[in-house]
Amino acid sequence: MPALSSSITEAKLIKWHKNVGDSFLCGELLAEIATDNSKLEIFCPFDGILLNICVSEGQSIGVTETLAYLDRFEEESDTVLKLPNSNNQSSKDSKTKTSGISKVQHYTVICCCLLFALSNILVPVCLGDIYPFTIAPMFRDTPLSYANYRIFSPDGTKLADNSRRAIDPATSPDPFKLRRYYDGNPVGCGVGICPPVTLGDFGTVHQESFVRKHIVKNWPKELELPFIEVEQEIVGPINAQEVGVQQRIRWRIERPTEQYQEK
Repeated sequence: MPALSSSITEAKLIKWHKNVGDSFLCGELLAEIATDNSKLEIFCPFDGILLNICVSEGQSIGVTETLAYLDRFEEESDTVLKLPNSNNQSSKDSKTKTSGISKVQHYTVICCCLLFALSNILVPVCLGDIYPFTIAPMFRDTPLSYANYRIFSPDGTKLADNSRRAIDPATSPDPFKLRRYYDGNPVGCGVGICPPVTLGDFGTVHQESFVRKHIVKNWPKELELPFIEVEQEIVGPINAQEVGVQQRIRWRIERPTEQYQEK
């Protein structure tokens, strides 16, 4: 019970504004008491929780007795007893303090997010593919040349062609797996997807031995031709300002036996 004037030795508890177990902030209204001359309000002296109430509503209490037990969250405020309709400075101070903490936390989160985003961009670009989800290949592995592949039957009929940017699988079958898979980053980068093995790897010009092995391995069983011809068209810089076809090469590949095709 807060100390009142020297002439007042007892007061009556009119109303509790908090219940046992309620948490409160410094400056919140805790209880109302009344003396013979006036009605006073008791405000929470600090941030905390109401553990136990010792005086019931309507009960009288001496100025030196205990009203309730509070558990403190922060340091105690100097002012606990205030007159009605007075400015609650403690409450304002508490709100200002709480607001300041919230702003600090808010800016800390923003700064952490920005640093994380920058690290995901700058570190991979500078050091390479040290972890998934990187844009490093777009800057570090810029291809200088690539190859288009076309397959022809003995009579010159085109069986497959990956030189077009988009191929509709329904109208343009790709039995030899020539189609190019590239969308700005290596396929499957950071998502655990293994890219398909094709001749049309963007930025790669395969040697003849690799092309032959690939064609033999992917030779369609229903293709009963004695041989096919594979054309490799290498595209790259032809001078300091232009990009075009650097070379065209054709290889004749005989139809493999089933045993050789399995291997």
